[in-house]
Amino acid sequence: MKNKIWINIFLNTIGTLIIVTIIFNIFINPLGVFPIENSFNKIKNHTILRITKFYYCKRLNPDLIIAGTSRVHNIPIKYLTSHEQNTTVYNMGIPGSSIDEQYYVLHYFINNSNVKKIILGIDFFSYNNQYAKNNKNFQKERFYSASKDYLTAALSYFSLSSSFKTLLDNLKFNTIEKENYFTGDTHLLKYQNMNNQRRKEQFMKTLKVYKTSDKLYNDKNFNKQSVNNKIIFLQKIITDCDNKNIDLKIFINPINSQLLDIIYEKKLIDLYSYWLLKVNGLTKYYNFSGYNSITCNQNNFLDPAHYKPIIGKLIFSRIYNKNIYGLPSDFGIMIPINSLKKKSINIGCKCINKNLL
Repeated sequence: MKNKIWINIFLNTIGTLIIVTIIFNIFINPLGVFPIENSFNKIKNHTILRITKFYYCKRLNPDLIIAGTSRVHNIPIKYLTSHEQNTTVYNMGIPGSSIDEQYYVLHYFINNSNVKKIILGIDFFSYNNQYAKNNKNFQKERFYSASKDYLTAALSYFSLSSSFKTLLDNLKFNTIEKENYFTGDTHLLKYQNMNNQRRKEQFMKTLKVYKTSDKLYNDKNFNKQSVNNKIIFLQKIITDCDNKNIDLKIFINPINSQLLDIIYEKKLIDLYSYWLLKVNGLTKYYNFSGYNSITCNQNNFLDPAHYKPIIGKLIFSRIYNKNIYGLPSDFGIMIPINSLKKKSINIGCKCINKNLL
């Protein structure tokens, strides 16, 4: 008899804890899966962006989607909405995403939303086969069923831990800070909290990673074949947009000149040129990379691969053909389709004179 009582108490306790956990996770909603927004979950620094951004974008059903990797993710949409009046915009940039993941995500929204315009920022190293292994949280089944995400968001340990952290974050920030926040802003916050000396140290540390990591420029399988395999997905994005009469604008993200130097050091400049030629064979694009007034200034970057958010303002101003103060004439060159017939590289003697088209 006593054993049954203790078993009932144990089961009731476990059941109560599960119910409380589910209610707490749904209310705080750290992954953004549920359509619940309140003053306790506006700041979401402890999330899984591949999940969170998908459901945010799905609920918003925007007119314009910005897509790409973490470089695009860092751009506040306010720099775009100034050019797009009365247009709902969502930044779907996903850190660590490869071009194939970007295709699958955009394919879903092209066919299941009212999106009319897409701006896609592309990166050289996301055409590396090895880079796709970053996509551990990317699940194609998300496009057809939300059950797995609901279970993760409501009952997983990760979600519970994130709920507590999210609650604490939101108790710290004031209303104005919450209004200026955009999803997954952790990368920016990390650098904003550093002093100049620490930023410089972090910059050089990150540069060393790009020199040595097998997942980036040192991967032996990063070659023309991997570019050919990945360029197919860019072609699919272009075709999808053409079929749905969606206005697609493509640009190449700027990277710091020291990262371009590594491309030379690793003897990848021929592959980089090959990639540019393949992209140009498919579409026109705006090239903000290469050696120019912006990329040669380390102060414009958080780290070698990530430009500061304010640079996004310059990028969109160039794309929308609006001259603003601080926009150099050599930053953002529009390359017409099929205009690159051969390698078009002028190294020059000084950084500012180097130019890659």
